[in-house]
Amino acid sequence: MEKEPTHLSEEQVDRKEKRGRNVTIHARFVRHGEKATSTQSAETSLSPQGERQAIALGENLPPAQIIKGYSSRTDRTRDTSRLAAKHSHTPKKYMVHYKQKIEGKWVKKTIEEPRYRDQLAFHYDSQGAFAQEAMRLKAESLGHDWKNLPPQEIQKRLLEAEEKQVALYLSYGDKRPDPNTYSPVESAALIADTFNTYLEMADRLDSGSEVDLINASHDFPLDAFLKEVLVRKEGEKIIHGFKDMGEIGGALDFTEGFEVRIQTDNLGQKSAALILRGKEYKIDQTRLEQLVKIARDLKQAKLS
Repeated sequence: MEKEPTHLSEEQVDRKEKRGRNVTIHARFVRHGEKATSTQSAETSLSPQGERQAIALGENLPPAQIIKGYSSRTDRTRDTSRLAAKHSHTPKKYMVHYKQKIEGKWVKKTIEEPRYRDQLAFHYDSQGAFAQEAMRLKAESLGHDWKNLPPQEIQKRLLEAEEKQVALYLSYGDKRPDPNTYSPVESAALIADTFNTYLEMADRLDSGSEVDLINASHDFPLDAFLKEVLVRKEGEKIIHGFKDMGEIGGALDFTEGFEVRIQTDNLGQKSAALILRGKEYKIDQTRLEQLVKIARDLKQAKLS
């Protein structure tokens, strides 16, 4: 049997050079905007302030060649991603085509909508032990008179509740708080899997591309991911992760998040850095790979 040639033809070299060279991906992972306050349910939509925050997020993004939005299935993440993309300075946006029945006729329409990514969701049992304890902490911090309080005081108490909720969640490590609520490590793994998808995407993009990707998610998965992969330096000491969110400035606020900047050079060699609150951090590549495997095992378990 004749062996395949080990060298590339001029056409193959040309095609290869048109992909994955001098590519920049700004993968922004953000918490959704402020949601309506409730002590009964965690599943509320964006408040008017939350909508303004999402718009401001988009307006403050530097222009790129193309912008795409992704989100979990909740209204608050979808609207955060959609509003941010819509109000950005980037002219090309991801468009979804659909049909709508108007007066008995199907009409083709085009709207800006984010794509759904299951990895951006917080997988939890709304009736489980963790959800109940999280809501109890929130109700306790707000107090029964909270509706009569000034907005600033309500926000202060909500922030206190969120810090307690995040600390509680992260304390579970690789253990599930209840059978149907993902552990912090599992939640971090899903974000890592999304990040890995973008690393692979860099090889397929046209050379010279600059892409903005808005990923609207939730505080628990994003905080958990940071705890697992963040590498920081204090003096001569290298620190992997953290014990408490206070070590990096506290839990993520509404529409706050981090950017993973993926770049390739003119040979297609990749580098990635994490930018959080204006500071650049290294990423624990070994832990990232471990998390991606955990995410794939989770997916396989769901399918079986």
